[in-house]
Amino acid sequence: MYTFDSIAGYAAEKEELKKLCDILINEDKYLQKGARVPKGLILYGAPGVGKTLFAKVLANECKMPLQVIDITDLSLTQSICDKIKSAFNSAKNSDKLTMIYMDEIDKVLPNLSERYVSDQSKTILTQLLTLIDGIETMQRVFFVASCNDYDDLPSSLVRPGRIDRKINISLPDQASRTAILELYIGRSKCTFEQSVGEISSLCNGLSCSGLEMLVNECIIESDENNFVPARTVFDQIEKIKREDIIRNVPLEERRLNAAHQVGHYVVGQVLHRCKSSIVRDDERVCNSFYDAFLNADSDYDFDYDDCDDDDGVSDIATNAESDESIYFVKEDFLDLFAVLCAGSVGEQLFYKGVTDNCRSDMDRMRWLFINMAESGMFGTDLLYNRNAAGYLPYPQSMIDDLNDIYFCILKEAEKRSLNILKSNEHACRSLIKASISNKVLDSDSLDDLVGSVGGLVR
Repeated sequence: MYTFDSIAGYAAEKEELKKLCDILINEDKYLQKGARVPKGLILYGAPGVGKTLFAKVLANECKMPLQVIDITDLSLTQSICDKIKSAFNSAKNSDKLTMIYMDEIDKVLPNLSERYVSDQSKTILTQLLTLIDGIETMQRVFFVASCNDYDDLPSSLVRPGRIDRKINISLPDQASRTAILELYIGRSKCTFEQSVGEISSLCNGLSCSGLEMLVNECIIESDENNFVPARTVFDQIEKIKREDIIRNVPLEERRLNAAHQVGHYVVGQVLHRCKSSIVRDDERVCNSFYDAFLNADSDYDFDYDDCDDDDGVSDIATNAESDESIYFVKEDFLDLFAVLCAGSVGEQLFYKGVTDNCRSDMDRMRWLFINMAESGMFGTDLLYNRNAAGYLPYPQSMIDDLNDIYFCILKEAEKRSLNILKSNEHACRSLIKASISNKVLDSDSLDDLVGSVGGLVR
């Protein structure tokens, strides 16, 4: 069972949680005083600091049934909105105050920097706000969400009267690191050469999960007498800080990433032949032509130096005075839509599911679509300006027409990607297998692998 004692360190944050717990348990006392009982809580902080643990402790200490909205566990026919409505309906029918918990909520809601013509995240936000506003009449729901950056959340969600309670779960300080290390080391049968305080002072910047990993790796590396020398601790801390412990990446996650990246790579190769590499760390999985396209500045000034080298690689122009330039036309955009769709198509085809690993691809497709509209590629009747959208009276019919075009492009892009990947299924599976076991596959390695299976079908 999760109790306050389950949280090592974080004294101030636990006090905030205990105070909130008292309000929820003794709700009538606070209502009689004329207070408004909070509808929910946002837990925010870096990955691996224990936000989910805080939520589970709150639910258990307040004797609240827990409904979890898992955005990573969705069938193809199920939407996030359906999961949200299902959780609220279940809580509404309960005779107890129920906690609804949504992890990584910032991954599915629009943040302050996003400006979209069409955006599923806006639909999710609208659905969520409607249900949260109805909590007062239900009186059986307490909504808790976690995110990495509180400032990225829409102000409409966190304004007073909605989710106005928040707790920042920061990276552990010296005292919290010491308490966490004492907890994990105390559970082991190993003797460490250094004291817990000495180890803690070396771990500045590590998350709670990083500290757990450190202790576990040190236990694995201990000698036959269960002794952990200082050198082992130093080495493991350095490895964790460099994020270089590859064996701790679950095999399932590596399979997912490989299916995603190979999808990008193969479709990119078929649609535009260039030297390429697959680099798992930063997900540069397209060829150089598309890398240049994707990494253009935020104003989408697609002006590229026509400097193809012997490998046919087109690079971004670095000199404004270049005499020759190439410009992307509508067909290039449509090709890139297919390349960006290929990550999710690859996951579906080779991993049997689509995850939130694809969100950045979806974001880029929305940005590219807006640039197409701003460039006049859909005609002057559908000319859209995102910077002027706040004061230009765009008719709803125009926005609806743009949305229809956008979803038609997405559907066609997915179809093209699927056909290419199915035609090259044998090559894809060979590349996925190689990508799982390699951190980097350079262009020569990829050429050899593709050549060994007879090349790609174009």
